[in-house]
Amino acid sequence: MTPGEHLHGKLGGMRFIRLLREINENKLTGILRLERGNIIKEIYFSDGEPINARSNMTRETLGRVLLDRGYISQEDYNQSLEMMGKTGKKHGEILMEMGVLPIGLKKALQMQAEDRILDVFTWEEGTYRFIERKDISKLIESLNLNSAKIIYEGVIKKAPISILENIMREYSKKKLVFNESSPILTRTNIRPSHLEFLRLFDGEKTVEEVVKSSGMNINQASRLILIGVLLDLLHLKHEKEEIPPPAEIEEEVKEEETLTDRDRTMLEALEKTITDMKKKNYLEIFNLDDDFSERDLKKNYFMLARSYHPDRFYTFHPRVKAVAEEIFTLINEAYQILSNPSERTNYIAMLRTGGRAVTEKDAQAALSAEMEFQKGQVLLKQGKLDQAKTYFERAVELNPDESEYAVFLGWTLFRLGKRSGDESLARKGKDMLTTAVEKVDGSEKGHFFLGQVLKVENDLTGAIKHFEKVVQINPDNVDAVRELRILRMRLEKEGGKKDKSGLFKKFFK
Repeated sequence: MTPGEHLHGKLGGMRFIRLLREINENKLTGILRLERGNIIKEIYFSDGEPINARSNMTRETLGRVLLDRGYISQEDYNQSLEMMGKTGKKHGEILMEMGVLPIGLKKALQMQAEDRILDVFTWEEGTYRFIERKDISKLIESLNLNSAKIIYEGVIKKAPISILENIMREYSKKKLVFNESSPILTRTNIRPSHLEFLRLFDGEKTVEEVVKSSGMNINQASRLILIGVLLDLLHLKHEKEEIPPPAEIEEEVKEEETLTDRDRTMLEALEKTITDMKKKNYLEIFNLDDDFSERDLKKNYFMLARSYHPDRFYTFHPRVKAVAEEIFTLINEAYQILSNPSERTNYIAMLRTGGRAVTEKDAQAALSAEMEFQKGQVLLKQGKLDQAKTYFERAVELNPDESEYAVFLGWTLFRLGKRSGDESLARKGKDMLTTAVEKVDGSEKGHFFLGQVLKVENDLTGAIKHFEKVVQINPDNVDAVRELRILRMRLEKEGGKKDKSGLFKKFFK
């Protein structure tokens, strides 16, 4: 990739990992904006390395990250939320003033930023756009993150099972060699057990043979091989080139068709235009200032749209028309954002500060919703379902975009329905829970709760699928691991067919 190319599109599969690699390799500086439904994330890069990240997800606020990691107590977290509401100070400042932060503030912010980025590894859909901003270091505090470390942790903890299956199918019969001299080894704190496994690749055995002889869990082995491929730690035997990762192989290059001199001249001009446009933000594409008028926007839009409308190039080679269509699509995309008052406000705010435009009212509502949610969680743990339901309903009302609130409300409604014998309430809770999980497939709690729901309904196969998803999201979730063990034993005992093909057959087929 050259700067300015492939900087917007759809997420899925290996695309996010590929983006991190491309941005790093080309030492790009700017903002990677990621969107999935109502979720918006922005990752900031300087010379190819991530320096910070922001998110509109409530569960990725600093306090929630520290609470989930066990650095602060539930009581301290709830108290800090109340103080934020009264003082308007940032969460980190409040926690420091309370004296409950056991680690340095910068370290805490680094963990928060890393968690925000790692979550994207679970996204199976969404969109992205990279906006080059050479002055990003002046706008955003640098937390000195490490792209290699993020890829390592992301693959170990978050990579979808489909990617792992792909890598095993792709390389099972190939012989790989560990690159002991890779500079990544000094930049990334790879666990000793992981290094020990990667060093087994000496070029004498196939990947399948190494994995089988190692005795390592196939899921974990797949993750480590993918890391080796991505971070240039594993090479094909007798080859120095880095192995192209799965799903990275580009479409076959079509045979060069004959271009006339006229076609070639126009193609070069249009390719230069699209490359230049991708380096610009939407305002720069239309040559506008922040305070532009609707009249100027329309005038400049129609001028560009007329110039690059694909119909103007119908007499040229199809390759020429294809580039014109790409230019025309980008022009319309920019116009759609800038012609919408709400979208325009958010976009200009992002360009100015790297942030999303959020009103004081929105911020207060989000804070209040989180406080209600935390109270609901405490009551849920105490088994006070009716009271918990009230607080979860308030949280959803205050911040309907936060799917985690709907996850807990749905689970509570289901339990209330089952407890009282109200099947319509139980169905309502299940439907709400299912819808929330569909919106955020990476919801660990959502899949766990759905697994519990299906277990209650005696749908053991369905329950197992959700508990497997929990373990995929978080391999250290002991509750989900226990549920899987128990349910599989039940299925076997009740005459369910055990998968005799084995995991290796699934991965190496």
